[in-house]
Amino acid sequence: MIRSFRSEWITLRRRGFIIGWLGPILLFTFVGTIIGITGIDQVGGDRGPFGDVVGIDQYLSPDGLALGLQAASTIVGLVVLSLFAMSLGREYSSGTIRLLLVSEPRRSQLLAGKLLALSSFTALAIIAAAVFSIVIGFAVAPSQDISTAEWVTGEAVVGIIATAGRMIVATIAWGLVGATVVMVSRSSAIAIAVGAGGLILVPRLLGQANERLTDRFPDSAFRALTAGGNGDLSLSASAVMTVVYAAICVAILFTIFRTRDVTD
Repeated sequence: MIRSFRSEWITLRRRGFIIGWLGPILLFTFVGTIIGITGIDQVGGDRGPFGDVVGIDQYLSPDGLALGLQAASTIVGLVVLSLFAMSLGREYSSGTIRLLLVSEPRRSQLLAGKLLALSSFTALAIIAAAVFSIVIGFAVAPSQDISTAEWVTGEAVVGIIATAGRMIVATIAWGLVGATVVMVSRSSAIAIAVGAGGLILVPRLLGQANERLTDRFPDSAFRALTAGGNGDLSLSASAVMTVVYAAICVAILFTIFRTRDVTD
């Protein structure tokens, strides 16, 4: 597993790779933070994948420091889903999966190392996004007459750390969904389409008929977990659902990878 982990990080630490994947994560964090702060007068509005509009009262509280990061969580999750999907899909499309299995014939060890490397990259990216969101928040908040006095308290610091930690877990779960679809379909394009369409658009369409239907989809669980619970799901419920989704994905991933013929 260690060799597989190190091998994957050879690719992950390339400058082009870092710019190509960390760049979008920071970009969407920037967008989520900006539109959240500048849209405080539109309470009750819907920002699509960036969530509902948050009022100024919440931004004035210690929790306001983490709101920008929370707003970007779904889009960042889709970026990481694409990262996992393309990283695993590349091995099948290029045929390098056979070479990897020659150097590491223990399939479970190989897959575990790759997933661990991708997860560690995701964790570092989320930490960078949290720091970036804080910087942008402090820079933009005064323009909207938002006092940042509560953002420098111990409660605010603990809150942003907790939010980043929960977002790491939720975002890795997004990645596991992408990896699972790739393992089933061997197509990163299908995985990305399922992520953007099946997990974002379909729940919203179903929600037009019955809002409670959307509470059971991964997007709702992952978003609620990042926020520490919301009006639809509590923190404990969202945490349980996230763990269940992640466990199902891991079980499918390892079952297929251990048994599938890679010579065709």
